[in-house]
Amino acid sequence: MKRLLFVSSLLIMFIIAPMAMADTLTLHRVTNYFSGDGGEFTLSGNDLVSFQAYYADSAEDEGNWDPSIQSFCVERNEYVSVGSTYNFDLNTAAVAGGIDGGSPDPLSVGAAYLYYQFSQGILEDYDYAEGAGRIASAADLQQAIWWLEDETAAADPNNIFINAVIGLFADPKANNNGEYPVLVLNLYNMDATFAQDMLVTASVPEPGVMHLFCSGLLGAGLFGLARQRRKLKK
Repeated sequence: MKRLLFVSSLLIMFIIAPMAMADTLTLHRVTNYFSGDGGEFTLSGNDLVSFQAYYADSAEDEGNWDPSIQSFCVERNEYVSVGSTYNFDLNTAAVAGGIDGGSPDPLSVGAAYLYYQFSQGILEDYDYAEGAGRIASAADLQQAIWWLEDETAAADPNNIFINAVIGLFADPKANNNGEYPVLVLNLYNMDATFAQDMLVTASVPEPGVMHLFCSGLLGAGLFGLARQRRKLKK
């Protein structure tokens, strides 16, 4: 009976632990990296260590916070506070929909491409040097992401990043579907209310891998329980 209770407790731990162990990050802004409400945000925290490996030095801010990555907002009408800490989930889509999107709202291939190039330090015409050039580049990239995610209605004909994706893709607003290794961080306040969606470059997991893994653990545990019950009845 004690063994049966132990296995039951182990199964409950596997199911409940992921919900209790939320990943967190703290949000910052670095002078000369941003302009206005959008632009570059610095995300820091130990739960970002695995993501940092995918970033060029120019897309991090190790001078102030380490580990850190630079990111951009996906939605235009959702807000975060500088210096605040958030729980986050890793996703392929924004979850609240923003100004004009579904829920969930899959990341566009154009936004994924631009952010991936940015994170590698190779986005053409992006000025990575701290100062006025980077402020202007960050503002333009943020506007491009918002247009691609249907947060602004009209494309700015002078935005170099918008023009770049229009020239590269037949439909830059189409679903990324894993074409570029960029995912969405769904940010939640500590009271579990939704805050904002932000971008991260990461290794995209195969669909269903975690589901199969957890199903396997659960199946093995249930099999063990059934076997133990049969022994107890004998």
